[in-house]
Amino acid sequence: MQLRVGVRGVEVRAPSWVPEGQIGQFVLEKKEWIERAVKESGHRTADKLQVLCAGGTLYVLGAGYRLEVVAADRGKPWLEEADQGWRIKGDSTAVRRLLAKWYQLHARRIFSTMVGQWSHRMGMPVPRVVVKDQQRLWGSYSARTKTVNLNWRMLAFPPEIIEYIVVHELCHAKHLDHSRAFWDEVGRYCPDWRTRRLWLRTSAHKYLF
Repeated sequence: MQLRVGVRGVEVRAPSWVPEGQIGQFVLEKKEWIERAVKESGHRTADKLQVLCAGGTLYVLGAGYRLEVVAADRGKPWLEEADQGWRIKGDSTAVRRLLAKWYQLHARRIFSTMVGQWSHRMGMPVPRVVVKDQQRLWGSYSARTKTVNLNWRMLAFPPEIIEYIVVHELCHAKHLDHSRAFWDEVGRYCPDWRTRRLWLRTSAHKYLF
């Protein structure tokens, strides 16, 4: 069984054959963890709303850039690039939408280049690259379509973290599971993959909006 806490509440995942009473007991046992996670999730959400509405720092390839939000009035929302970031006019919904569109556009170019470079280094054909809007996955690999799917949000991460995710997914072209052989393959190209994976688990949220 798995627990996930987000802005929409607590989600429990369990096989269909697990009794409801056992699920309830599982939740009770995790009560303290759930309370901490809910509180932390609320703080993160509030911080990100403040950044988008009032201006703040957003990240591209690990570097911070300033976001200036112009007061919304009548007229079409817009986004323009500035020397050290962006200027945007619109309400919080428009700001998020315009920024997401900007990130998606640049992620396609940067991720495609990175996948091509690493594919050549690893001696494999360059797969198709698809940039997706995903809440739970940074990347995935489809053996059927020979496609690497990457989350546009990780454009905010430092290059070495993005490279780890790219290498991770490319290694799935050889090993579809997370076996010892798979991690050995990842280690050939990212010897410090454990450090990079730990960064994703502990620091990634600080770079997202």
